Amino acid sequence: MLERIKRRDLEGDAAALVFGAIALAYLLLCAVINFRGFTVFATPDMYSDTLIAKLMWEQKTIFPEGWVFGNQFYVFSTPVLAAGFYGITGGLNFSMALATETMTALILVSFWWMAKPYCSRAALFAGLLGIIAVMVCPSAPDHLSGQLFYLMCSYYAGYLITLFVVCGAYMRLRTDSERALLTPSAVVSLLLSFAMGMQSIRQTAVMVLPLICVEAWRYIRDRRFTRSTYFTIGVTAANLLGLAAIRLMHVPNVSIYGSFSATGSTIWENISEGWRCLLAIVGLRNSERAGAAVVVYAVLLIACVASLPFHSRKKPLAMAAGTCALGIAASLAANMVIDLSMRSIYLFTWFPLAAIALVCLIDALKKFPWARAAACLALAVFSAVNLCSCYWPSVLKTLHGDDVVELAAAEFIVENDYDYLYAEWYYGSRVAVRTDGAVVAGTWHDNCCEVLGDR
Repeated sequence: MLERIKRRDLEGDAAALVFGAIALAYLLLCAVINFRGFTVFATPDMYSDTLIAKLMWEQKTIFPEGWVFGNQFYVFSTPVLAAGFYGITGGLNFSMALATETMTALILVSFWWMAKPYCSRAALFAGLLGIIAVMVCPSAPDHLSGQLFYLMCSYYAGYLITLFVVCGAYMRLRTDSERALLTPSAVVSLLLSFAMGMQSIRQTAVMVLPLICVEAWRYIRDRRFTRSTYFTIGVTAANLLGLAAIRLMHVPNVSIYGSFSATGSTIWENISEGWRCLLAIVGLRNSERAGAAVVVYAVLLIACVASLPFHSRKKPLAMAAGTCALGIAASLAANMVIDLSMRSIYLFTWFPLAAIALVCLIDALKKFPWARAAACLALAVFSAVNLCSCYWPSVLKTLHGDDVVELAAAEFIVENDYDYLYAEWYYGSRVAVRTDGAVVAGTWHDNCCEVLGDR
């Protein structure tokens, strides 16, 4: 018994416990913001997501009649899940919050499944904390980086879940020579790749093309086809079939940001734009408002990612890290040739890359106990600081209460049985979201005679 206790990694278990506690704190604060603060932080985009969830349930289709989509369709996404919850609960805002929390759980489970065979317990919990805590921004629910996965309508949650499932299945095929090709995880990977192909070409850029590059490098090195080759071909085919299917269905959509036309900017302008977006996604732009410690945290995360090639190049998780890094490179490269209207959130694979880098670093330092302890302590302290700086103020704002004027306007139009509201784009949506689906907002942006509609 004593021998078994000695063999256990007690320091690693203690670190895992601390990481788990801090991650739980993040999840609790996110839950408070989602369930209590949805109307406090809701934007017109979030109102639109609640409205389409309602229409999906009422019309029993993910492509409601009369709805015009923007830069992405909704296939495997939070609004689709919210539509199902709305049919059960009858509360629109509550259903969206519940859907966001469910997608959060799926992100954590898929990351855990992807990484667990290839790391220690301490490293795994460092990654689970990292995938929540690496969003460095001034105010999480007000910032796109904070809204992507865990807050409000979690715009990009489906992309992240698909990335983890596909990378996990790919790594298992690469590392287990006895593993069957058509496993449940491979089937789920194909289904998700098809669904995300329908949703947006974004998954093609940040996951499929990078995965092809990773497998092509393996083929160049080994000079033979393996099951991972056939899996990569399958994922690519499923994704392309999804892209083709959505176009054959002729679902109405209007691109809000960018197009596939040639860029009209100079090379230097595109480089500058990409650089600004990169600084924003890693947390070195605007995060100074959250405090100097948060900026230091962002710098340490960058250093952690930069150290990957020196200690984890031949580890299985390096395949997933390479896919994420190439996803960033693909978006930056696309901005050089097409009119992408580059936004920092297009580089969202930075977040899983940073989380995987934390996993690899904690394990790489296992032979250096003091260095490992210092890295664990730094992650615990700075992630806690980030929590207090970027999330806790939003919780206080949530608990302080809703906007009195907007809430009063919403109560008035509901009490007087109005079905539609016509108002300025931002405030009209803010009032409508407080009616919890009872009123549909039509809005204008600059010209009050130019109707934007109820989307």
